[in-house]
Amino acid sequence: DFQHVVPGVQKQISTKKRDDIAIVLHLLRRFHKVAQKLQDRHDGRPTLKITNEYDVQDLLVSLLQIDFDDVRKEDYSPSHAGANSRIDIVLKYLGIIVETKMTSGQLTDRKLGEELLIDIGRYKGYPEARHLVVFIYDKGDHVSNKAGLIRDLESQSTQAFSVHVIINPE
Repeated sequence: DFQHVVPGVQKQISTKKRDDIAIVLHLLRRFHKVAQKLQDRHDGRPTLKITNEYDVQDLLVSLLQIDFDDVRKEDYSPSHAGANSRIDIVLKYLGIIVETKMTSGQLTDRKLGEELLIDIGRYKGYPEARHLVVFIYDKGDHVSNKAGLIRDLESQSTQAFSVHVIINPE
């Protein structure tokens, strides 16, 4: 959506309906390219190095703020089987939860799938959540069956709660 900003007034120019999930998924598909470009700084200047899941979250929050005003980090999920956990990123008023994972030699297909299935069960109880976007940053190519993992996780979608999975790089 394009907006024309006049001091104190925002006027919508486009009548096209905004698809917030599509915007989030697009950013996630471009994430690795952005992360790579950050490494190529003028005169070898310091930059953000993506070495763990928190680095992924920091960069992703920055990217999401391009299109979304209210991006919240580490909100608590409701209790599930006596335990609750922190949700990585929440776009609360859009009903979108983003869970990030970064693969490693210890976090590959099986363990990743098990963790995420538990998370999906927890997040279905999050107030007003309609969408879960799972972002798996697989910089080291540790996920051997990407299509299978995506299919298994997205099959947890219900009519009231959709699950979208992006593994990047593909």
